[in-house]
Amino acid sequence: MNCANGGWVSVLGFLVVHTQRSQTPSMSFWGLCNIPTKLYPWFLLLLFALLGGSFLDNLCGILVGYAFHYGHLRRLLPSEQR
Repeated sequence: MNCANGGWVSVLGFLVVHTQRSQTPSMSFWGLCNIPTKLYPWFLLLLFALLGGSFLDNLCGILVGYAFHYGHLRRLLPSEQR
């Protein structure tokens, strides 16, 4: 187990939120190819899995990102009321 695994899970979660809100149709992967923006986190999930990363950890990060984007985690945010 690598200590950076938790970092990538968080990055993938934030990346999902970013890609879902983005108006850009595609994102460049190191200048090698263009990937549709909405599919970019899934592409990274498959790439990391092929390189030996934890598929389940990264999948959980992506799913939490979608849950946050679609508002399913609003109860966990601080209340604006006092």
